[in-house]
Amino acid sequence: MSDPYFLRHEVSNSDLSEMWRIVCPPKIQIDLKTAYRLGTLFDIMVTEPKKANHYLKKIESEQYTDDEWNNAVKMLNSFRGDPMCMALLGACEGQRIFSRDMDFDCYGVKFTLPTRVKYDLFEKINHYGVDLKSTAATTYKTFIAACKNFDYHRAAAWYMDVSQSDQFCIIGVSKKNYKIFKLFIKRGDDLYLEGKDRYDTLAYRYYTTIDAINESN
Repeated sequence: MSDPYFLRHEVSNSDLSEMWRIVCPPKIQIDLKTAYRLGTLFDIMVTEPKKANHYLKKIESEQYTDDEWNNAVKMLNSFRGDPMCMALLGACEGQRIFSRDMDFDCYGVKFTLPTRVKYDLFEKINHYGVDLKSTAATTYKTFIAACKNFDYHRAAAWYMDVSQSDQFCIIGVSKKNYKIFKLFIKRGDDLYLEGKDRYDTLAYRYYTTIDAINESN
């Protein structure tokens, strides 16, 4: 699926994830690929429903299996059945983009990177974003563990700092039992601080890698 957002020059959370995957065990990389595929389908059904061709089970040129599509529909129905989720959907702007130059100071090295984020949903009045996740978790405890395992708290801190927001909400919908899980992360709490530390390290790796490439050309 083509999206002009991914052609932009700024550093995104996906770019940091590429750096993260370099040091991930192969099994985690496979799990991420599968999770992102279903997650993308679910996100689009919620935030950009006109793109979802339910007859052909396609998003633009991307073909999904019957099982994938039917599972995403069940997740969508669960999301729509949750009062808070529907209230957020009504109050939020979908696919909101923020970009700015961010300053870093990591390992004693100061540098600046152009950065960008695109929220699934952004609550305009209180200025905070919502990230939708498909998850294999079936309890809130295992959902929190999955958030840490897949570095969602790092993404939350990155999104908050690029958009200059003070909180972030991760809404997980189980692809196993279709339960809804909600995790609010606030600036300064433990999850935010751990996430920020992780993205600082990845931003440093990204900066030094790009700098080395530029010097070799």
